[in-house]
Amino acid sequence: MKKITLCIIIFVNLILAFSVQALEIKDFTESEYAFGVDEPTNLKMAPSALDGKRAEFYNFINFKPGKKKQLVTYLDTPDRLLYQKSLIIRVREDIKKPGKSKLTVKIRAASPEGFGDLKNYKKAEIDIVNGKKKYSVSYDIKYNPNDIDIRHVDIQVVFQRIEEKSPDAWALVEPFAKNHMIQIQQTIVMCALSWEGIITKVPGRVEADLAIWSPYYKQPKMFITQLSFKGKTGDFNLEKVSKRIQDALKAKNLLSETIGSKTKATFKMSPNFN
Repeated sequence: MKKITLCIIIFVNLILAFSVQALEIKDFTESEYAFGVDEPTNLKMAPSALDGKRAEFYNFINFKPGKKKQLVTYLDTPDRLLYQKSLIIRVREDIKKPGKSKLTVKIRAASPEGFGDLKNYKKAEIDIVNGKKKYSVSYDIKYNPNDIDIRHVDIQVVFQRIEEKSPDAWALVEPFAKNHMIQIQQTIVMCALSWEGIITKVPGRVEADLAIWSPYYKQPKMFITQLSFKGKTGDFNLEKVSKRIQDALKAKNLLSETIGSKTKATFKMSPNFN
């Protein structure tokens, strides 16, 4: 009887060992390359159109007419407890298409093995910002802007929405919701403008995204510009596209070695975070 019990225990442990597996590099099917752009500070923070001197800077991209406009804010404690656990909670409202407004829970790690067993995520991608590589897994949850006012976010409503719509994302943020709900605050609201266009003189048809983020209430009077593109991780042409963008930005003295992610810039501009 003891032998049978021992065999059952061993069998169960083996099943658990095989069922709980870390993510692998093959799971990260997309790569996003991003480049900090050091634009002159006398340019408009929130331009109504991509024209004039700014358009000349990016003449290696054939931009489509029109732009996207979103409002973005992040949630964390003043001492950045979520950041310390490599977690990001973002609230993003789409101005033109409110139905595309999303709550995003994102977790980052230095390698695929750093995630453990994650399921039902929206995407797993490699983020390469100014040449530095990180891995991220994200969950997207749609919300109605009538239910969540991005200018004055009700933190409890955000967590309730995550819990109801994505149990896997909730498992990541639940400890913070239970133990630090009172401490969690939102950053300043950023006005996120973006233009899309095809990069010239590269293999295939690769689309770039030019993003200009600035405080929605114009204080502090700062903005951050970033140029990015995405592709399938196994596409060997991605490095050629990356070099094309780097060379073009360097030739115009625009490539920044210091401007990093838009997320970090938002927290840096927000006075209520350490």
